[in-house]
Amino acid sequence: MSNEQGLYTSPKEDSFRTDRQIKLEAIRTGKFVWEGQNDLEAIRQRSFEEWQKEVIRRRDSRREIGEIPEVQKINFNGKYAPTLALLGDVHAGGDCNYEMFGATVELIKEHPHVKAVLMGDLVDAFFWNQALQGDMLNHKEQIHYMQSALDAMDGEIAAAFKGNHERWAERTGVSPLYFKWIEKYGTPYFEGKGVLQVNFPKTVYNMEGSHRFPGHSMYNDNHPQMREANFGQQGLDIYVSAHTHKKSYHTQYANVAGDRIQQHFVTVGAFKGHDGYGSDKGYDPFKDDQLGAVFLTLDPDQKSVDVDMSLEQVYQRLGV
Repeated sequence: MSNEQGLYTSPKEDSFRTDRQIKLEAIRTGKFVWEGQNDLEAIRQRSFEEWQKEVIRRRDSRREIGEIPEVQKINFNGKYAPTLALLGDVHAGGDCNYEMFGATVELIKEHPHVKAVLMGDLVDAFFWNQALQGDMLNHKEQIHYMQSALDAMDGEIAAAFKGNHERWAERTGVSPLYFKWIEKYGTPYFEGKGVLQVNFPKTVYNMEGSHRFPGHSMYNDNHPQMREANFGQQGLDIYVSAHTHKKSYHTQYANVAGDRIQQHFVTVGAFKGHDGYGSDKGYDPFKDDQLGAVFLTLDPDQKSVDVDMSLEQVYQRLGV
């Protein structure tokens, strides 16, 4: 007698047939009955009204589970002026300035007043052959390297914005960096653009971020942020994105509801100076002063932002 599931087709001991044998015989003889056929027929017979109820139910369930708020908040006690390290376009795995990245992580890790805001593209995650040849780490190694950096900064990350290269990583089946972000790090996380509201007892800063905003200008490296201030979320204090690798800062004043406010526009620098894609496009390799994070120090008592465009500048400000 077999240990497999099946049945006897007669009183004889040798008439036992396993489930697999019965199904294969049924297929050969044309007697196989598909158990899901009735379910499929019921689905095909649904009316428009029934489909409407079903798709609305599924949409609302998905939104409840995974919707990301457009505005998210972080709170500071106002006892010190925090420095936000706007950090993105690391492109780990490529030919990067890993020394500069390591020093930035160390500053965030060790200085109690410095908090990271991650702007996406933390890994290279190229998925076509020619680009892959320029990477020194494979996809899994890139994720492990960057995960170790995030773990080193654990507790010092104020917010994160997902980049397009992280979406590429998901295509390869590599576990994404931002899986269960809220549960692990407990700070705001955005896919696409969103407003990070930085609250102090005496003042509030509204900062809109995105890995990339629409728009491009050969004359103004901060054009996407300025376009967003005019045609997207208007009247905010800070606009920041990454993606273009063109580190820059611009400020201007605007009239908002009778008040005169100073607006700050930031494009963060990359840590990857050049690659085959850049060569093919005719781009110049980036120099060290064009690489790295941009640092914003926020006054907790009144709206005033100090901007440092390099590690050396922020070291001087912080007395490191």
